[in-house]
Amino acid sequence: MLTREESGSIVVDANVLIDYRESDLGVLHLVARHLGRIVVPDIVLEEVDDVDESIALAHGITVVETPLDALATTSRGSMSLSLPDRACLELARRNSWRCSTNDKPPRRACRERGIETLWGLELTLRLVWQRALPRERAVAIAKAMHDTNPRSITADVLSDFLEKLRTEPS
Repeated sequence: MLTREESGSIVVDANVLIDYRESDLGVLHLVARHLGRIVVPDIVLEEVDDVDESIALAHGITVVETPLDALATTSRGSMSLSLPDRACLELARRNSWRCSTNDKPPRRACRERGIETLWGLELTLRLVWQRALPRERAVAIAKAMHDTNPRSITADVLSDFLEKLRTEPS
């Protein structure tokens, strides 16, 4: 398992930020402390109701201005991605950051460009494995995400998460 210093930053898209807003936004502070700096482009933050820059900062999230040249670069990218998703992708590519998303098109685009991706719940799982988060809290977070976002955090996703939670990586 990489230490925080070795792991670099993680750019988080709107769906992951919303899932944590609905379940336990404080977990992102733990992610920033133990797994890597959490970065959210300003145009992504604009998509998320009830989380402004001051709330983000209070939870260990670094809000970055989306460079105009990144927007120009992303406009030539895959049109199946929203502008905020393309901005996340471009910032991750440029800075060798990891990208956390639950959406398949951005994950596919990251994979095509060699960008490491993390599922939203994978952040919680890694915290448990590092003993930075109790399993019981992780279970409550996953269940809350499933309850508020069953289209993305399906029963199968929840079941898979709970199974992984029972095991430690080797």
